[in-house]
Amino acid sequence: MDMLTREYINELAELIIEIYDIRVPIKNIDEIVEKLGGCVDNEKESLYDGTIEKVDQDSFCIKVSPYQSERRKNFTVAHELGHLFLHMGYKTNPQIWESHESGKKYQRSGTTEQEYQANEFAASLLMPKKKFIAELMRIAADVLAEIKALDPDTRITLHYIRSIINQGKVPVRKAGTKKLVDLDKVLEYLARGDEDEKTPTGEIRRVEL
Repeated sequence: MDMLTREYINELAELIIEIYDIRVPIKNIDEIVEKLGGCVDNEKESLYDGTIEKVDQDSFCIKVSPYQSERRKNFTVAHELGHLFLHMGYKTNPQIWESHESGKKYQRSGTTEQEYQANEFAASLLMPKKKFIAELMRIAADVLAEIKALDPDTRITLHYIRSIINQGKVPVRKAGTKKLVDLDKVLEYLARGDEDEKTPTGEIRRVEL
């Protein structure tokens, strides 16, 4: 898959998230499918993790094997949505969508280019880069502001937050020259404590550095 195709798929996924007001991370993908005009059904006899078919001009149905974990099922459904928008033309290409007969299935199998594209769409839908950074990731100063909002009397300092970021105590993602961290991961680290620092667990640590 070339870079232009990857960028198009990522942009399409983000556009769908925006148009249909989808909150990420997605907690109930069945509800998302319903919002898009489709349904999700279990199909015990299927040889595939998932299939998708056109029901009528305005609806579709995704059938999934019940013999997979919830996380795998979410990816399977998102993958089939990739086929729906990218290859069946639903809401993206009326001519292609109209060419599909009701009941026509797109079965996931093999390692064709379309399968790679559907996988890329699934990843972008479940964890879109822009939304992930905007909603979950913070710079050190913003992390401190969130902590102070939770605990106005905290003695945790900006220097301390930067130190645990620089020491790799929490996962870091770079955006240009900025280092971004997941606020929840920082709070988990603070609540868990660090044996090397001999800090108590189960509470936000109040330290002065």
